Amino acid sequence: MKYIVKIADAEYGPVDELTLLKWIDEDRINRDTEITSKLIKDWRKASELDFLKKAITEQNARFKAEGIDGYAEQKETAWKRFKVFIWGKTEDKAFVMAYKPDFARLSARFNAFCFDFFILALVFVLFAMVGIHSAFKYAASNTASTELAVEDNLIRKVTEALTQPKSNDYEKIAEEKTTSENALVTDNKALLKDTVKDFEDKADDAARKVFGKLHEKIKTSAQVPRINLDSVNVPTIFADSSAGYKIGHRWVNTADHNRHYVCLSATEENARWIKVSKLGYFFTFAMIAWLPILLLYYGISLGYFAQSPGMWYFGLFICNRDQKETYFFRAFCFTILMLLFGILMPLFVLACKRGAHDLLCGVYVYSIVAKTPN
Repeated sequence: MKYIVKIADAEYGPVDELTLLKWIDEDRINRDTEITSKLIKDWRKASELDFLKKAITEQNARFKAEGIDGYAEQKETAWKRFKVFIWGKTEDKAFVMAYKPDFARLSARFNAFCFDFFILALVFVLFAMVGIHSAFKYAASNTASTELAVEDNLIRKVTEALTQPKSNDYEKIAEEKTTSENALVTDNKALLKDTVKDFEDKADDAARKVFGKLHEKIKTSAQVPRINLDSVNVPTIFADSSAGYKIGHRWVNTADHNRHYVCLSATEENARWIKVSKLGYFFTFAMIAWLPILLLYYGISLGYFAQSPGMWYFGLFICNRDQKETYFFRAFCFTILMLLFGILMPLFVLACKRGAHDLLCGVYVYSIVAKTPN
């Protein structure tokens, strides 16, 4: 088979395989010399042709021994490998694009953010559920099992208030009649009170007939307080639904520097209470555990794929100047600044087509709008 050799934009040949091997020995061609078959135009480097690989390898070894530029072996340090991993290779290589980019519109960026936020919100819900489960287990092992104090039983307090004997208005009126010179005025007041009371009783009877048990339930629940703000004890497992407590009710222990508790379960004789500060610790832990997921979500997707799932769905991608690749370090910085200055994005995008975090990181967010002619 005959071959054509291109050297300095000039073509030589056709020559056979033996001639090519001889030219390698004479250093007329090297590993980067382009060669193609005479029959099929397929230009390839000499190092890519199987029958020349052995000769090229020997030539490269000889060039390295002689210290010829481009062939001297350079050891790659750990720091250089680290820089390549973080910032990428220093070679000037642009993206190979099949589409024409344009600055992303505000609506597309907002939609992509909502898409990503929905995915991250689901992950946060999972972490929050783990936090709530841990808080419930903590409350189950730390809620006191002593008897509930009488003054902390909400139902009993309401019952006593409803059954407390009332003073006899008629006896007071009789005493006022014997001791006051304005007996007639007092009688008129008493008559007015009786009239109002009679009207209230009739209205109450009418409401009971119309609404039935619902009226009684509303009337009773209105009298039961939702929180216990003046206790001198800690909540126990008997501060349950039978005592008038429900999930979410608050308890304040005034004897312990007004320490607040919240009810996680009001199961009868098996209530679960936890300090509000301790509950905050569990949610804080869930948030701290979720933040690295957020950074990895954006950092890896932007640094490796140049777009997050939301950006991919709406046809957006991120890159450096002149459509160069964005590597992991810049992607992480972009994520952190997006959390800090993302609220200013609408103002900056409308003014200069780029967000504040885009400008600070030196990146561009493009939208794919059309294919190139090629």
